Parts: sequence; C-alpha cells; structure tokens
Amino acid sequence: MSGNEPVAPRSMLLPPAGRRQRNHALGFLAGMGAYALVSWLKTGGATRLATWMIVTIAAAWWYSRNGGAWFDGRKGITRSALQGTGLVLAGFILVVVAGLLVPNPTAHSGSLLPSLSVSQILYLLIVIPALEEILFRGLLFEVYAHRSVLYAAVVTAGVDSIAHGIGHHDAAFALAALPGALVLGVLRGFTNGISVPISVHILVDMLAT
Repeated sequence: MSGNEPVAPRSMLLPPAGRRQRNHALGFLAGMGAYALVSWLKTGGATRLATWMIVTIAAAWWYSRNGGAWFDGRKGITRSALQGTGLVLAGFILVVVAGLLVPNPTAHSGSLLPSLSVSQILYLLIVIPALEEILFRGLLFEVYAHRSVLYAAVVTAGVDSIAHGIGHHDAAFALAALPGALVLGVLRGFTNGISVPISVHILVDMLAT
C-alpha cells in the first residue's frame, strides 16, 4: 500500500445510521448497568476513582466510535471553542437559575471542597459529571435526536431526573434535577456536541459542593 492512497472520510468508516442508533442505545444501557454496579460495590479512595475512570473512558470510546460528537465539527475547533466558552458561561447561569425554581432536598450550607481529598474531588466533580453527560446527553441523546433536538432534550432530561431520584431514593431530588437537565439537553442540541454540557455540569457541581 502506497502512502499516497486517499484516506476514507470518517463518515464512511462509521456504521450505518440505524446501527449507530442501536449501538448508542446498547451503550447507554451498558453504561447505566456499569454505573449501578460500581455504585453498589461501594469502593473507596483511589480504587473508586480508577473504577469510575475506566467506566467513563469506555463510555467515551463507545460514543466516539459510533459517531458521537464532542463539538460542532462544521465550525472548526477555534470557532467552536470560542462559542463554547460563551455557551458554558450562559449555560452555567441558566442551570443555576433553573435550579432555583425547584429546591434541592440535598442542598447544604457552606462548601465541602476543603474537606475532600484529591481523589474525591476528581471523582465527584470531574469523572461523574463527565460520565453522566456522556450517558445522557451523549449516548441516549443520539438515540432520539433523529426525531428532533427538543424531543431528545426532553426525553434525556426525564430519564436523567428519574435516575437521580432512584439513586438518591428521593422523588423530590428527581424533580429538582429536571430543570437543569433540560437546559443541558438544549445546550447539547444547540452546540451539536457534549463538550459544553460536560463543562457546565462540572461547574454547577463545583458550585453545589
């Protein structure tokens, strides 16, 4: 094979649209299963961080392998980065305002950051928000995006909220998570990628911790 042969466009290397949609659904279900299993194991410290990082990397790989977008490739990296920075700030404000509409039953006074270890900070404020966005605004969003962006945003927000309610054993927490999840879904559709929702989710969790 000579070095001058043309390289196939990435779109030609991806599975057909129907198969990608099915693969995203399977990836979401597998990711949620792994999420539930790792949560049930209740590992701690560096072991917990490493386990969640493996799950997150695997989900990100599957998402990318099946054509999932991290940013709007049509605009180029520079333009997407500039636009994304502004949208992260705007999205952060919107999620915070949306969160004020419904009280969070787990809210606390004062910051917990000083009492957290490095592994806890990475786990709670980086890895988990990234994984949740890959699962909900990434894999699950791709399953329904062919209908409409708004439909996908509403469905993913609903499933995300229910999952949070189940995880915290509190229906009020599910309701509190819904407005922010809707904003993240709209951001996902508007930016055609999950980089902005991930960034906003991380900032909001930092503020709330």
